[in-house]
Amino acid sequence: MKKKKTKKSIKRPVRQTRSHSQANIVQGQKEEDFKNVLQSLPDNIGLVDKDLNIIWANESVKKMFGSDIIGKKCYEVFYNRKKPCEPYPCIGVESFRDSNVHKQNISTADKNGKTIHFYCITDVALKDEKNHPSAIIEISRDVTHFKKLEEDLRKSEEKCSALIRSMPRVMCTSDTKGNVVSVTPNVEKVCGYNPEEIYKGGAGLWFGRIHPDDLKKVKESYDALFEKDIQLDIEYRIKRKDGEWIWIHDRSIYTYKKDDTMYADRGFSDITKRKKTEEELAVYQDDIRSYYRKILIMQEEEKRRMSRDLHDETGQVVIALGASLNIIEKAVKEGNSKKALALIDGNREILQTIASKMKSMALNLRPPELDILGLSAVLREYFSQCTTSNPIKIEFNENIKDRKLDSNVEITLYRIVQETIHNILKHSMAKDVKVNLIFSERNLQLIIEDNGIGFNMEEYSKQYDITKMGLRGIKERLDILNGTFAVESEPNKGTKIKIVLPMEEVKYVDRSDAR
Repeated sequence: MKKKKTKKSIKRPVRQTRSHSQANIVQGQKEEDFKNVLQSLPDNIGLVDKDLNIIWANESVKKMFGSDIIGKKCYEVFYNRKKPCEPYPCIGVESFRDSNVHKQNISTADKNGKTIHFYCITDVALKDEKNHPSAIIEISRDVTHFKKLEEDLRKSEEKCSALIRSMPRVMCTSDTKGNVVSVTPNVEKVCGYNPEEIYKGGAGLWFGRIHPDDLKKVKESYDALFEKDIQLDIEYRIKRKDGEWIWIHDRSIYTYKKDDTMYADRGFSDITKRKKTEEELAVYQDDIRSYYRKILIMQEEEKRRMSRDLHDETGQVVIALGASLNIIEKAVKEGNSKKALALIDGNREILQTIASKMKSMALNLRPPELDILGLSAVLREYFSQCTTSNPIKIEFNENIKDRKLDSNVEITLYRIVQETIHNILKHSMAKDVKVNLIFSERNLQLIIEDNGIGFNMEEYSKQYDITKMGLRGIKERLDILNGTFAVESEPNKGTKIKIVLPMEEVKYVDRSDAR
């Protein structure tokens, strides 16, 4: 009996030792497996005791904040502080106090100074023998990338909002009655009304501000958009909140049905500047057409004058020459050589007259000397011919000297002088004419004054006929060069014509510099 008791007392501690040892092995394996799991996670995981010392951290934490962080204060490692975090208590201290889970978004810097954003969770990890928390686990997930995406999205939204406010086209959605249910904020810049006022005003605010002359076509086009699916694309006038009338271009994008109601997405923009430009362009085109008509009239008048000169100046002389040749032929046949020779001498004079007339006509068309000698020399030659063949005296003064004016300016002034002298010779009965051609830094002036019979300016303007060149022809020539034209005249007191060309139109070359 004694031996059996001895065996039992020896075997019992061996079993207990084996059981306790196996339990320790299993527990150690579990802890090792748990640590391996924690180490494998990409999140930052650490254990902190009640004194806020880091007692364990996975490799992710050590890689980010350093391998020597064990035993250091969490606020020193994670926030580079010498005191606990503020506001106090932090979520870790809160978990120690109430044993609950706490969450927070935090920002800190890693060992290289790079700012990192975390989403952090704390909870009790270990308890002492009194079941009080002895350590907390802190799990932090790096959300820097998502923070950057949020910031980029915020900036993108701000940029998009600013773009919408600044873009010229207003985007809106309206129903079949014309009520606007959605509109971009830049509507206030175009129409003067903010979106809330647009919504509150309804269809009446839109249709009620359209110009009466445009309202019918706008309503017809808007109805056709929903009834016939014809795109709205129209320009019309509308009144801003401040009372100013503006032009807008309104165009639909598409229509759709929602909750049994049809809607249209549209875009409209202020085209007032474009409309004004178009109006100015139309006026300019009218001016161009008017100038073209004037040029044609001037050309036709020039042709008529040439035809008249050919007929009056040379036609009769040529007929006389032909008749003289017939007489010479007859005299030769009759053997009257003396008579024939006398007639031949007379024909030479006729030919000289024809040559002189042709030269004069060529001079009137465009004297070649104008391109060689300049305006002053050609005018002197012209005045010499006029005084030779007409009972009139012409006094000419100028200070052009060696300046060679632009060819367009020269031919324009030459034609004006021609027409004016022609009118004086034909209508004024003047005996004396003064012509002054004055060059200055500001402009070029041509003043022609006679002592003829003059005329009544008011009566002339009433009886004026555009087909008659006269003074009208002079003005039309000057319009091309932006010149001004003034006439002073009274019955029996002569006539004075003053022409001024701005210096920007009077291009010239000083030939004295080239010598």
